[in-house]
Amino acid sequence: MIPMESINYIKYLILSMLVIAWCILHSAMISVSVTEYFKKRLGYKFRFYRLFFNFVSILTLLPVALYAYSMQTQAIFQWNG
Repeated sequence: MIPMESINYIKYLILSMLVIAWCILHSAMISVSVTEYFKKRLGYKFRFYRLFFNFVSILTLLPVALYAYSMQTQAIFQWNG
């Protein structure tokens, strides 16, 4: 068991906020109002919006994943079954 004082809660708070921010951005980009806005602005090029959406989603998820990986925490529980 890990002593409570050795856990850095600030890192987990930052990670949680990054994940929440990513989810908000991801959801906002696919919302009806945003897609309609881009449909009007882009015209026939709107067919590439889904590709742009996926590219931005992956590009913005990478820093979040790298931050989570960099935390290098100890396992709280390990199954030996």
